[in-house]
Amino acid sequence: MLDISIKNINKITDAEFEKFKLSEWIIEEKYDGTKLTLLRNNQPFDEYDYKKNWIVSYKGNIIYPFEADICQKDDIDLSIGISQYSLVHKHLQNIHPKTKVIPKNTEFFVEFMMNKPTLTREYRQKHFMILVGYSSTQYNVRGGMLETYPDGFNTFLRRHFASMLNIKTPEKLGMIFPIDVVSHSISKSKFIEGLLSLVSTKESYYGGLVEGFVLVNEQGERWKCIQPDQHDKETRLKIKMKYRYEDKNKETEYWKDVNVACDKLQEQVKSLSFLEALNESSDQIYGGLWDRYLPKHEKRNFMIKRDDMFLTMKIKMTNNLLGNNWATFIGKFRIFTKAHYKIIETALKKYDGVVIGIVSSKNQVIPKRFREDVIKKCFPKNIEIIHLQTGNLVTVFKKAKNNIKVVLCGSDRVADYQSQLKGSFNVELEEIPREDEDISASKVCVAISQSQFIPYMENVPKEIGNRTYFNDYKLFFNQPIPSKL
Repeated sequence: MLDISIKNINKITDAEFEKFKLSEWIIEEKYDGTKLTLLRNNQPFDEYDYKKNWIVSYKGNIIYPFEADICQKDDIDLSIGISQYSLVHKHLQNIHPKTKVIPKNTEFFVEFMMNKPTLTREYRQKHFMILVGYSSTQYNVRGGMLETYPDGFNTFLRRHFASMLNIKTPEKLGMIFPIDVVSHSISKSKFIEGLLSLVSTKESYYGGLVEGFVLVNEQGERWKCIQPDQHDKETRLKIKMKYRYEDKNKETEYWKDVNVACDKLQEQVKSLSFLEALNESSDQIYGGLWDRYLPKHEKRNFMIKRDDMFLTMKIKMTNNLLGNNWATFIGKFRIFTKAHYKIIETALKKYDGVVIGIVSSKNQVIPKRFREDVIKKCFPKNIEIIHLQTGNLVTVFKKAKNNIKVVLCGSDRVADYQSQLKGSFNVELEEIPREDEDISASKVCVAISQSQFIPYMENVPKEIGNRTYFNDYKLFFNQPIPSKL
């Protein structure tokens, strides 16, 4: 899936602002929804069955047509979760005859405005879609996940495609002309101040304050200006707490009981194929057959609890699909030693792959791209590398494209990871005992700084145990050796 994140105008540099002043900019409304992919697949058009031509996904997770399809709109309006996506499928079913001329392998990037406790805007209208952009694409489906490889991000034919899909495009709110900025000698700070003032009072076409603006020029360059509270932790926590217990233990117990109910249902459907079992689970859960097994929760209505159970059930079943059994291993990897190599090598024999999180602090002397290159040299297959500022597991799970079932860690991190995983019933912790006491990154670090090739070679994997990598490492040791590796 394409990363369509946009740089905040607050972070524009002086040089970028000078360039900014030379273009005309369209101001579009920015929306606070969930980013969905609507994929017109590579199959011939079937005028009778939209399911043959469309795939819907959220963060790569495929949303199947049968999920919550028995739910009525009045019940869905009570939801804050996954059942709302059934409205997207019903929409595609209704408009499908108009989409015949849409090219195969076209990916549409859509904002879906729904009820969700991670969204801050309160639109008067709900469950509408905005077409943000589109692209020709290639794709792969594996283990309940959709991975796309779009060519880019296009808007030229956006209104054309939106008409066929019967959804909206972003509202145009105005223009910024070069003469407006240059002739009045507006400073960068005054310009940003004016935008923030405007965004703080601008009403959305769909009710309530806008989330923000997107500024777009003819070259397709984009900047955003958002409401001050959009990333405010207290604002977001206040919204989330509408549906959570203040007592964390009570909240954990609720989810533990939801998992117990899912285990009972899983036992009933285990003889069916994945899609058959998921379909049957959807019918039973949203049909109310499992309401009596669901725990009480003073802040969650029956529909939210059904969503909780179905999503938990889907995660459990998806985790068991071929290719979804991945581990994660997190570290700074300043020097990639034989000890690191052995941990990953052993994990690759047990799991489908390993998500490697490379942590970089501000005082890191070895570039993260070099550390990534070193690991890929040692393990060219079945690894995914993500870059992190800390070892926070929530960030790891969000960034990883592959499904993580196991967290690998040394004995010194067990307590910390156990605390982070509290309440996560689908992820296990695997402690890695330290065996190779003689293989020390500190020793290798000293050897490199003292130009001792033999100790370096003896303590790193053979793939990088040569003069080329040794000399590359030496280039980064012109400053004091870090006290902790």
